[in-house]
Amino acid sequence: MKKTLLFNLLFIAILGIGLNSCQTEKKKQKSVQSKGEIIEQVKYPNDSIRITKDFFFANYEGAEFNQDGDIAHQLSNRVADTLGKYLKASFTEGNYLALDFDHTKITTEGLDLKGSVKYCIQFSFLHTNKRDAFTGIEHCGSWDNESDYSLYKKLQERLINLRKMSIGNIKTRRFTTAEKFKEYWIQFKHKEYQKLGD
Repeated sequence: MKKTLLFNLLFIAILGIGLNSCQTEKKKQKSVQSKGEIIEQVKYPNDSIRITKDFFFANYEGAEFNQDGDIAHQLSNRVADTLGKYLKASFTEGNYLALDFDHTKITTEGLDLKGSVKYCIQFSFLHTNKRDAFTGIEHCGSWDNESDYSLYKKLQERLINLRKMSIGNIKTRRFTTAEKFKEYWIQFKHKEYQKLGD
């Protein structure tokens, strides 16, 4: 009886440790004021996101794939989520922003679909008036050299869905790295935050 109880307690303890180690840890530091720039930083085990008054930086360094799939490319999801929230919050505070696609840099180093990779995204902010600001950001990409036609079709489907939640112009830009990573970034005016004519 005592051995069974001891064995069960040991099993529960080991199970608890194992489940806890499978959790994705996220560490977020609160915004701080520094030399007039708002800086927000979000860190995950293999990547980090940093926002300043004029730039948005995201960096991933680690395995391309794990049991969850293309883990490196998931940085794009975190960027879209974090940046979308930031654009909306800035708009609400009267700080009107758009992304400067002409000065956006997206790079990959070591992308070979099997090892580890460095994946970096850098957006410059344009400080605009209320009418030219954007409050939504999305992406549509391919980590594994998908055909241009297939990727364009995905983009068109994404735009159909985005038009349901946006007003006015939608801006898109395709970015390609030397290692054949392809991704469209899309900025739009979220209709819950913006009105036509503003």
